[in-house]
Amino acid sequence: MNSESQTSGNPGSLNVKAHHLTLYHNDGDLVVSAPNGVGGSTFYRIHRFMLSIHSYVFRDMFTLPPAADGSIETYDGVPIVHLPDSAEDMDGLLNVLYDPSRILFNKYDPCAPAKISGVLKLARKYDFTNLRLRTIEHYIQAWPSTLHEWDLLEQTIGVWRPDPDNDDEIEFLDAVFPEPGAAIRLARECDIPQILPSAFYHLSRLLQQDDWNIHHDWNDPDNDTYALSNGRRTARWDLLCLEDYRCLARGREKMDEFMLSLSKRTFRVGVKCNDAVKAKCAANCEQLINQMRQRSRESRDVLAAMLYCESLPGSLEADAELCHRCCFAFTFGLSRKRKELWEKIPEMFNLPSRQSE
Repeated sequence: MNSESQTSGNPGSLNVKAHHLTLYHNDGDLVVSAPNGVGGSTFYRIHRFMLSIHSYVFRDMFTLPPAADGSIETYDGVPIVHLPDSAEDMDGLLNVLYDPSRILFNKYDPCAPAKISGVLKLARKYDFTNLRLRTIEHYIQAWPSTLHEWDLLEQTIGVWRPDPDNDDEIEFLDAVFPEPGAAIRLARECDIPQILPSAFYHLSRLLQQDDWNIHHDWNDPDNDTYALSNGRRTARWDLLCLEDYRCLARGREKMDEFMLSLSKRTFRVGVKCNDAVKAKCAANCEQLINQMRQRSRESRDVLAAMLYCESLPGSLEADAELCHRCCFAFTFGLSRKRKELWEKIPEMFNLPSRQSE
């Protein structure tokens, strides 16, 4: 977000003072300046109470006694405070303070982390506690914390279709739902650990060639619009740090180990069925497990592969491939193991546990 401002000085100078177009109120009793990134400063004329009622830091700052000589720096007839924070971040913070409805942003927007990171950083730095909590509470809804929520989101994604009445731009699924790279970066920088498990799991389903910066850049020769139109998901891989890549590699290995640990004994197939069909049930169970592993390898989506295979035993029972008892045992056991996998995601990816959040 670029700072909206009008210059009030020599445009060629490296010390250009610019009044913000919408956040320079004539009746304000305080001016705040912030560097604008191009060698100058953006000036905001605001109402002191807007800061003091939301932030203990600013409330305490405004109660400090003046300097020993009694001098107070002023600008345009009111006190001025120079802050080191960027004008872009200050825009975000002040806009939300003056218009709280801005907190209700589109939580699924894959660009949401970039839009709210500045607000969250300043909210944490200057102790805007309620603002920070409300922003986080809204955003974390985009990243499920329970398996049921995950399945509901996946169903929503599965039935999504572009708006046929939108003639202004091409709509891609990838530009509508959350993107994991920016989400992980936001979680690390702004202390939002509760979104990490589902963000890392989603990231584990992608290949590095599934790069947001390439596929969403129409000028990149490697851009694949056809893949995006067919539902390809991408990630901003450049936003990940070395530790993120380590967590990702570890999580993929642990999920592979989890799948390899499954056997007919896991699901107690052949334990209570008739001796005449016990061997057949055991063999067909192993076949089901192998199908599930193959589907998982091809899709890189363990949870989806397990969910798909939960529906298979019913058809196998109808075809006399599994007896009724073994069919029930497999379906029940697979549902239980799927929940177990979900609960182990933080441990698998070496992330904070959900209980510690």
